[in-house]
Amino acid sequence: MRRHLLILPLLSAAAGFFFASGDNLIEYRSHARKVNPASVEGIRQARQQMRIERRARGWSKSDSPGEYVRYHALVTTPDDAPAPQYASNHKVTELERARQHRGILLKRATALPWIERGPGNLSGRTRAIVVDPDDPTHNTWIAAGVSGGVWKTTNAGQSWIESSTALTNLATTCLAMAASNHDVLYAGTGEGFFNADAVRGNGIWRSSDRGSSWTQLSSTVNSDFWYVNRLVVDPQNANVVLAATNTGIFRSVNGGASWTKTASPGSRVQQIISNPSNFSSQFAAVNGGGVIRS
Repeated sequence: MRRHLLILPLLSAAAGFFFASGDNLIEYRSHARKVNPASVEGIRQARQQMRIERRARGWSKSDSPGEYVRYHALVTTPDDAPAPQYASNHKVTELERARQHRGILLKRATALPWIERGPGNLSGRTRAIVVDPDDPTHNTWIAAGVSGGVWKTTNAGQSWIESSTALTNLATTCLAMAASNHDVLYAGTGEGFFNADAVRGNGIWRSSDRGSSWTQLSSTVNSDFWYVNRLVVDPQNANVVLAATNTGIFRSVNGGASWTKTASPGSRVQQIISNPSNFSSQFAAVNGGGVIRS
């Protein structure tokens, strides 16, 4: 009973947010004017009419988004095992093995012409973007999507070039450019925001050529770095970087070769920022745990 009492207000709040957001709010208000907005029945009629018209335009209600998570677990788990049996970092291992045999594979391969047919309007969640400070036109950006890797544009988004073809995990959630050396960037993978369709990451990657190519930091191939939510780099030293993850805050002083855990707040650390005039002064947001300071 107590669980049900908790769920009901959460569902009500979620429904209220849905109907009070963006175009939904405008559409809802237009229907509400036709009925008595002060009555419960009037509100119900406005919502029902909005749903009818949206379905007529091709909209359909979301159907069990959590089923994707369950399906993905099923297709990656053997029949006689309780969970997926893939070894940690297996994608990187297989990629390196394929690269070693690349010459043999190319001799056997036949060219396959591909033509992109779309859809081209599904961008997903872009959680990170860096504007190149050395471009006086401000048209060079590096952006990262949670299921699409890292992309670069030099014309303010008119066209994009993928710069993460070597990344075996495309769940890129954060980017950080070193202020002391703009060629050095760090990319964190994994969505640690507890959304139903969150994509698990595989550590932190580093670029030494302004995002044109990336190398995985082997020190982050473990469960502490499955969900890297934020990164900050010392503006005076490109090798000093901090990572906020679902298991705590980690600090490296050698460009990510090794890490020291500096905070274990007991919940997901989803943001970390530093004082622009004093990198030693830092703040981190802990999910359900408030703000911690260093």
